[in-house]
Amino acid sequence: MHAFNPRRNALDGAPSYPDLKAIPASPEAVFILAGLTATEMIVDQWIEPGVRHVWIHCMMEVKPGLVANLTSVSPEAVRRCQANGIAVIPGSCPNQFLKPDFGHAMMRVLWRTLGYLKLRDVVAPATPST
Repeated sequence: MHAFNPRRNALDGAPSYPDLKAIPASPEAVFILAGLTATEMIVDQWIEPGVRHVWIHCMMEVKPGLVANLTSVSPEAVRRCQANGIAVIPGSCPNQFLKPDFGHAMMRVLWRTLGYLKLRDVVAPATPST
């Protein structure tokens, strides 16, 4: 795992790179937790190196206006992923699924109950028409 943050040199003791070009190896998957404009910039920079999977963070699914300041999901970034053959999960938080702590487990239950958690909505890349 490599962290990218232009404002930090390290994250939990591991190096944090100032820009995407500085990361030593192109990853296969990227998790984005950033502002909407930064999300679009990150997606654009990872298209060329061949990232195949992107998970874009959102606290409560992709409900525009519901928690607008707590989402990294940009519909334009999702469209760009699709157009470039990148599978994208536009919403939710991986911590609700990957060995969740108590708080994230409770969020998963609550979001699912309220209808905000629809991980089935993974957006597959566009397939070329023949």
